[in-house]
Amino acid sequence: MTNFKTLTECLDYFQTEEIGIAYLEQQRWGGTPACPFCGVINPYRTDRGFKCRDKGCSKKFSVKVGTIYENSKIPLRTWFASMYLLLSSKKGISSLQLSRQLGITQKTAWFVLHRLREMLKDKAPQMLRNTVQIDETYVGGVLKNKHKSKIEKLKKEQGGKDLRGRSDTKTPVFGIVETGGKVVVRTRGFQYGN
Repeated sequence: MTNFKTLTECLDYFQTEEIGIAYLEQQRWGGTPACPFCGVINPYRTDRGFKCRDKGCSKKFSVKVGTIYENSKIPLRTWFASMYLLLSSKKGISSLQLSRQLGITQKTAWFVLHRLREMLKDKAPQMLRNTVQIDETYVGGVLKNKHKSKIEKLKKEQGGKDLRGRSDTKTPVFGIVETGGKVVVRTRGFQYGN
């Protein structure tokens, strides 16, 4: 896979849609196209993509079928630039910021980011194996630095009792790391993983 150090490198590499399609074909099939409907290898190449060799299937398809790019008229160059910006930003990127940086509408940027985030989501979490490391921490500011309205809200959530200690004012975060593998982080019912 090509590693880009800057957005400019990414955009310079994907100058045309044909380059993007060739790159995607290599990444998806490794030079041996396969029908996404029945799995038959080496389909017929057509002017718009491929046609399955299997007489029972005979469906036409492109490299985008079955991916996040399917049924989208957005150029692959925009997709790859969006992916670069999303993955290289420490705290993510908003659709407004993406639309400004790539010169696309906010609606298009929202659609692209929604699909990219859906792709990155862990669909079927697996059990951690081998050696794992576990740690926990509490995240949040010092109570005396919070606004009076937030302190009152916290007191109300805690049933009116006096707020003391970490568990009352800070959010507990629990993390598990598999050596050379997955990371699972939980905080009050939310789960993050990679």
